[in-house]
Amino acid sequence: MAKDQRAVGSVEQKPLVTEKVEIYGESYVIRGAVPKEYIAEVAREVDERISALQMKYKGLPLYKVAVLVSLNLAGELHQARKDNEELLKLLEEAR
Repeated sequence: MAKDQRAVGSVEQKPLVTEKVEIYGESYVIRGAVPKEYIAEVAREVDERISALQMKYKGLPLYKVAVLVSLNLAGELHQARKDNEELLKLLEEAR
């Protein structure tokens, strides 16, 4: 098989990168097949959300704050997927 040919069904693997991040005072080492800057940006978003909710609900255990942040993010993801489906339908109708 030539260098530029791939076996049917093969998936090109992106190299994993490692980034050390801090979320609410705790250090985490995150590995992923995305740029380090992306990992840092996502971690910063999570840290900001946890910090904001911790300030709003003083005394609430961190694990409960983390669950609330997770629910908020899942809700936003769900809405984004719904919006994306609606936009795709509109594009199809416009053709």
